[in-house]
Amino acid sequence: PHTAAETRCSLVVDAGFSATHAVPVFGDRIVRAAVRRANVGGKTMTNYLKELVSYRAVNMMDEYYIIDDVKEKLCFVSADVREDLLLSKKGPGGRLSPYRATYVLPDGVHVSRGFVKPSETVAQRKKVDAALAGLSEEDAAAALKAATLAGGGAEPARGGGAGGKKAYEEQSLVLNNERFAVPEILFRPSDLGAPQAGIADAIVQAAQACHPDVQELLYGAVVVTGGCANMPGFIDRLKAELRPMVPDRFELNIVLSDGAGGPE
Repeated sequence: PHTAAETRCSLVVDAGFSATHAVPVFGDRIVRAAVRRANVGGKTMTNYLKELVSYRAVNMMDEYYIIDDVKEKLCFVSADVREDLLLSKKGPGGRLSPYRATYVLPDGVHVSRGFVKPSETVAQRKKVDAALAGLSEEDAAAALKAATLAGGGAEPARGGGAGGKKAYEEQSLVLNNERFAVPEILFRPSDLGAPQAGIADAIVQAAQACHPDVQELLYGAVVVTGGCANMPGFIDRLKAELRPMVPDRFELNIVLSDGAGGPE
């Protein structure tokens, strides 16, 4: 039997901005009749994250580029969603979650570009929670705000200090399970109510649309490109999703293209 390299055969998966395409290639030519498209990509994730953040925290529906930056810096693909959801619920309000992260929003004056704030350790969060125990909700919120200001969560405004001007108070977003819940739509578009296949399903459909004699070659040379492919955990999750869907007698080999592209 011929190898994928000898026949110049591969299945190219372009996980891009607007959509994801599964493109079978045989003899350096695209098998156009077998190309499949999944209408999920980087834009879908950013829009979904906008909705989640706007509903749970701050209205960011008009801030596409900021939320896109949040997605690129904080989102990742989960290997075990159920386990990660349980971990994200640790502590009151998820304060002890290992996935809890803070993104400081730009304000055009003190912060020109948003950034991820260094995370508190679980031990630090436990210490804060112990200090707040027994206080009313209002007193606890005031004490937590004061501790944040004293601990460097704010910095003097320009020209402040002796002039008595107000200290600069940063605006931030706190993300927890959103970090891995958003990329789930790449594999489960039905989570958004979209009646369509995810990336793994599109790959299998593209391979099955080709002649049975070349399907083994296609599964043995799956090449992933596009900005979404650079998301942490993407390749491992794709392998885990595809393996049960591919016949056991076929070897499954997935590689990330050297020119996978920038973030989506």
